[in-house]
Amino acid sequence: MKRLHLSSILASKRPSELKVGEVMTPDPLTLGPGDRLSEAWAMMEQRRFMHIPIVKDGKLVGRLTERHVRDAMPSILLLTDPASRLKALEVTRVHQVWIPEPRTASPSDDLRSAIRTMRTVKAGSLPVVDGDRLIGILTAGDLLSLLEALLALQR
Repeated sequence: MKRLHLSSILASKRPSELKVGEVMTPDPLTLGPGDRLSEAWAMMEQRRFMHIPIVKDGKLVGRLTERHVRDAMPSILLLTDPASRLKALEVTRVHQVWIPEPRTASPSDDLRSAIRTMRTVKAGSLPVVDGDRLIGILTAGDLLSLLEALLALQR
């Protein structure tokens, strides 16, 4: 689905003209700062994504990554039982491990600028906001989908 969407955009635009809003994932799933990391882990495992914007009162307040959740787990060298390792996530809250006030992008930002920001700060995603309201997320996966669509056009 995403590839077809990108292919139709690329049919009428040069890649250098692309905006963040044309490539981002709209309306991402979110969590709140007080939610348990076990909820975040379950979302990531079931939906197969690695980044969750954190929202409070409708406003973006942070970003959580799979790495943050994994870092909160006890080492597999200390606890070999997966269920025991996951128990730590039941008592840990998002706000204890998140990135507060993350870098963001606007849907009208040039895609190249957003990519540069992601590379500079070594972020796998950028929440996309309109004012302070979250409207999407630009992820490395979105950029790989774009690359795949571009390569398909080169055939």
